[in-house]
Amino acid sequence: MTWYQVIEICNEEPLKIGSGGSKAHWDEPCKDYIPGSTLRGGAIARLRKMGLFDDDSKAILQDMECLNAYLYQEGQLYTPAPQHLRMDKHHYRRESKWADRNERSGLLPLIDLYSLKEADIRDTEEDQPKNQLPLPYVSLHERYMKGVAPRKSYRLHHSSLLNSDLRERANLFSYQALESGYVFRSIIAYSENIKGRIETMWDGMDVWYLGGAKGSGYGRCRVQPVGDPLSDYAQAKEVIGLPALSYDTIASEQAAVITLTCLSDLIIRGPYGEPRSCLPEEYLEEISGLKFKASSRHFIQTGVTEGYNATWKARYPKETTIKAGSIMRYELEGWPDSSTLSRAMKCLEQQRYGARPQDGYGWIAVNLPYPANLLIEPEALKEDTRKSFDSDGAQEVHKSPTSAPYIAESIRIISKGLSDNRFIWLRELRDKLMKSSDSPEALTLNGLKAHHCRVMLNLLEGWLRSGDKPASSVPDEQAVSRQTYREDKERFSLAGVHFNGIMKFLGEGYSSPEYEALRKLADNKLSSNHGEIYYNGIGDSSMAKQKRLIAELLCQALYLQQRSAEEEAISNEYKTTFRLQSYS
Repeated sequence: MTWYQVIEICNEEPLKIGSGGSKAHWDEPCKDYIPGSTLRGGAIARLRKMGLFDDDSKAILQDMECLNAYLYQEGQLYTPAPQHLRMDKHHYRRESKWADRNERSGLLPLIDLYSLKEADIRDTEEDQPKNQLPLPYVSLHERYMKGVAPRKSYRLHHSSLLNSDLRERANLFSYQALESGYVFRSIIAYSENIKGRIETMWDGMDVWYLGGAKGSGYGRCRVQPVGDPLSDYAQAKEVIGLPALSYDTIASEQAAVITLTCLSDLIIRGPYGEPRSCLPEEYLEEISGLKFKASSRHFIQTGVTEGYNATWKARYPKETTIKAGSIMRYELEGWPDSSTLSRAMKCLEQQRYGARPQDGYGWIAVNLPYPANLLIEPEALKEDTRKSFDSDGAQEVHKSPTSAPYIAESIRIISKGLSDNRFIWLRELRDKLMKSSDSPEALTLNGLKAHHCRVMLNLLEGWLRSGDKPASSVPDEQAVSRQTYREDKERFSLAGVHFNGIMKFLGEGYSSPEYEALRKLADNKLSSNHGEIYYNGIGDSSMAKQKRLIAELLCQALYLQQRSAEEEAISNEYKTTFRLQSYS
């Protein structure tokens, strides 16, 4: 009898689980899920620490199967994107821009390649949708699928072992790792004879260390069981967040069909050890008792096995695999009754296929109900915090990893060192805003003389030096009467606000409704990749960052305008002098 224990993993530290297959380079990419082999290693380490591994180690090694752990959010498991669904990438980009512009989610229609004829699939016309889904993992909802791509980051480390034979050692290197705060779910399947030891394993602390670089701030995870062990795989599927088994067959023109989705990589070999590109029909017939036709249609991606065994201190041998997300469809002979089909589909789904099932290989699902739409969310609605739900249903909020004090301090130091790059970016931003004259965010600099720019520069630089002190920032009425250009939008304005209005925005008038366009402009630029890097360590609030961005942007714009006005004045003076000399 096989038991199924659903487990939940929350990585409290970044996860470094390499996927490149080589440690020759320090920038090896990482996986965005937790492989079953990694979970199996953590479980064995836990059993050994508790003294439960020495009694019958062979039974644990052979009778315990750890499936891959995938991202779990809001009661849904995110599984690898299927290969039989296609989209038009240009249509996807248009829908994404529309969603960002209107701050509303939309649905992107997808093409099911099984619904097309073979002649249509071979068609290479431009209007044929042929692009794969943009995100590597999807969750299934009633009307749509929702995609996700777990965030990764690079971190710098120092080692005295690099280039030890050189006088000046290049001893900095980086690790790519999955960011902390994610929640994953997986299933551990085990036999009756080791049930007692597996249940005892959950007593005490629930902290496991998974992946590499455990001594460098990586790998700490909180692992706990979700509910009691289950003897029915269908119930375990429901707990882990997969949809229930659908007994509806998909009718083709001549026969019923069964569709198999690879939830993990498969290692399938033939009778002579040769790799196979699909599951053999005779093997499926032996498990299910159904009769399969020889003809079938599959959408397969192949790969190679990866992994490192710390006990062996060596990499696993590379073998050809059928990658997760591959789809295999088989036609049945005749029309089996519902009870026969129900029993056969259960048998197919609870079986692991091919080699190394203990390491998570060979996990499939039967007749997953994939919707024909993909949810497109605007960037404004994508939160930086990641919400999860524990086994009791209580909601937890994991803050962005950049909120950790040591990470924030590192980012502040890096941002400070990039000040010159920040000013270059601000000048490029100034050029774009001046060219977009029809945009509500346009920057207008027209007919300003050098001393006009100097006066406004002095006010902005004084505000920057004072550290946001509004009392000295707002000009007095006498100065306004003498310097009318500061309220002339035809000569100077940003997002429809003249200079004196901007000084009020930098002071106490920040939240005034008339400066909504100015706040939106600053927020858009701060949320860009450059803005996040250059202004991450500046100020404790979004208001402080927005004010700083506007002030520094206008300082750069006025400085360049002043230089241009001075050069133009010198050129005009030279031309006047040249004319006088020519007349004399």
